[in-house]
Amino acid sequence: MKKTICCVLLLLIYTCLALAKQRPWQEGLLLDTFIGEVPSKGSLVSGSVTVYAGSSTVRNPDGTKQSGGSYHGTDVAVGAGTPQSTFRAYQDYVVELGDLVYTARENFSGNPKPAPVTVNQPIKVFIEKDTLYLLDEAKKEHRAGIIKKIRKPAP
Repeated sequence: MKKTICCVLLLLIYTCLALAKQRPWQEGLLLDTFIGEVPSKGSLVSGSVTVYAGSSTVRNPDGTKQSGGSYHGTDVAVGAGTPQSTFRAYQDYVVELGDLVYTARENFSGNPKPAPVTVNQPIKVFIEKDTLYLLDEAKKEHRAGIIKKIRKPAP
């Protein structure tokens, strides 16, 4: 009995997940794409702190020694790390869909890999609230936040 209920629940969850990915894709035209990076606000990269008996060492992320110090009892003199700028990469898409032109931004995390797309080619897109989903040439789905929406002027 428990096995049957478990199987039914798993089948129901699987069905819901399968249906969730089905989107009413529309065909748009990719007018432009741009890859860039901006500095992350207020971000600092600091090294790790290693304390041995009688000494302390702060190391930068590349492993080089930043500063040294010594302590007596429980007082430790250690630097906070070297402030370094970090960058956030993104890819912008400009897509024409009907009488509207959307500009959307996909933010990358980790190792940025731009979407393989061709400008001035049709592209499959789906819009949900303030998010534009698109399928690249490898049929991989990308999610981008809409940052601008412009109505095309009447001819």
